[in-house]
Parts: sequence; structure tokens; C-alpha cells
Amino acid sequence: MRVLLFFVFGLHLSLTASSQVEPRVYSFTNTPPAVVEQTLRRYIPEPHRIKMNADRKQVMVIATTAEHNEITKVMTRVDRPTAQIDLWTRVAGHSESYRLQDGEILALPLTMQPDQTLIQHARHKLPEPLVDAPPHGSALEIQASILKESPLAIRLRITPVLVFGPNPPHTAVRYTEYSTDLLIRENLYLSLENQLGVQELFRPFFRQQISDARPPEPFDVLLALEGLHYSVTTPDTL
Repeated sequence: MRVLLFFVFGLHLSLTASSQVEPRVYSFTNTPPAVVEQTLRRYIPEPHRIKMNADRKQVMVIATTAEHNEITKVMTRVDRPTAQIDLWTRVAGHSESYRLQDGEILALPLTMQPDQTLIQHARHKLPEPLVDAPPHGSALEIQASILKESPLAIRLRITPVLVFGPNPPHTAVRYTEYSTDLLIRENLYLSLENQLGVQELFRPFFRQQISDARPPEPFDVLLALEGLHYSVTTPDTL
């Protein structure tokens, strides 16, 4: 009986302690005060439990120990800038710049007049109803992932793609079995024709069939890593 009473009393003390609230002050640097407050109110909806000091970039939160543990994790995420990859490309003389999320896949158009041998090869991968579909063009899917921020190093996973069909949604033939990883560093130009054109399947992707009466003409694809862009995390991305 005495053991049972001790257990009940201890359980009561434990529950009482865990439900006690206390104020704690959290500081932040990179995120607007309104974004911090909006994010915290997902976890602490009562207005009187969150007091924002926008001038000092501090917020006081009245919460239980369990809630404070969760808020600490949230504040770490919300005040961490998100790195985006700035990638410059030039395809057959045409330049374009892209800003990509870490791990995002860029569909880089190559030519709307692919090498005929490439088209015939890709048709074998099309489903039966689309075997005779007209080609729409070729592309490279480039997945950019941050390996190191200092010194900056990005991994590019490159997959060749051939697209069929006159109207969207187009049908894509992806050669995932030939996906290749390349390393790119800041302010260095990378020639994909030099790096990948030595592979038998990749080589036709750097050719365009301008005229049936002439052999395919080569073109190059250049990439350059321009750097990282840091943006503040918003509540929708948490």
C-alpha cells in the first residue's frame, strides 16, 4: 500500500512539473520578426504567451519545458538561411542563368532538332501507342546538390533525356542508366561535351540535325557555378 501511494504521489509531482510554464527569451538574426512570430504561433497559439521585441530581434515565449524543447528546434530551423545554387549555362551560344534549391532538378533544353540516330534509338523505349510520335527535342536533367559551402563544391547529376509528342504533356525517354555525376567549383567553366561526349550514348546529345542532307553538327554546353544565394526560410518551407 505504501509503495502504491509513493508511486501515485511521484506521478503527480512529475505531471505537475511537466505542466509548469516559464518564460524564455530567444534571439534571432536572419529572419524578419513577423516570420518568427507567425511560425511560433503554430506551436503556441495563445497571444499572451509570445512577446516580440522586433528592435532587439528577441522574442519571449511562455511555455512548458516540453514546448520549449520544441521551440528551440524550430528557432534553429527558422533562423537558418537557405542556400540556393546560382548556375550559369550556355547551350549552342545561348546563355541562361538559373537559381536552384539544393537537390532541385533543372531540365536544360538542348535542341529541337536531335540527331536522327538518337531519335531512332529512343523510339525503342516508347510505349506502343507513341512509337511514331514526332520528336519534340532533347534535354539534360541536371540535379545540383551542395557538397561543401567553403570552399564551394557542387555535385551535378546529369541524365540525358529525349522528349516526344507535338503537344504537352510530352513523353520523356530518360536514360537514367547513363546518369553521370560531375563536380563543379565556383568560377570554373565546365564543358559537358568534353566531359560527357566521350561516352557513346551522350555523344549524340551534343549534335543537332539541322538538315537531312547534311551530317549532324556538334555544339557545346558550358556550365559555370556563380555562387550561392542565401534566402530566409519562410513558414511555408518549414
